[in-house]
Amino acid sequence: MYINSYREKTAQVFRLVCGFLFVLFSFLYLYLFQADLLALTQRVLSQGQTAYAPLGGAVLITLFLLLVQILISRWLVFPLRFQALSFFPSCMLLALCTDIHLEAFDEATDGWGWYLYLLIALLYTSNSQPIRLLEPI
Repeated sequence: MYINSYREKTAQVFRLVCGFLFVLFSFLYLYLFQADLLALTQRVLSQGQTAYAPLGGAVLITLFLLLVQILISRWLVFPLRFQALSFFPSCMLLALCTDIHLEAFDEATDGWGWYLYLLIALLYTSNSQPIRLLEPI
């Protein structure tokens, strides 16, 4: 009983630290490094009708990515040593929403990135089931 309780506390601390680091990274990445790109992309896609608020956008996108991670971690219950894999789909979505190339004449294109993201998502989905079945150490 004591070992199981210690293991659960360790798992909870591990999840909280991973979640904190993910939220910190994604917020800072969106707010400090990608705010200009997201503002320009929103202006191009809305044809100048809306404006992007960097702080609000970073907070909303980060909360959405955290919600995706929580849903994935509840749906795919990984062993403790593979808990960080539940953040992978959120990281992919973060990369996907910032992988926009603005061409001349203000045209937003996504290039070939979608195919790569689709391939990686398929690999993640196909490999997550065998990982889930591993015995915890």
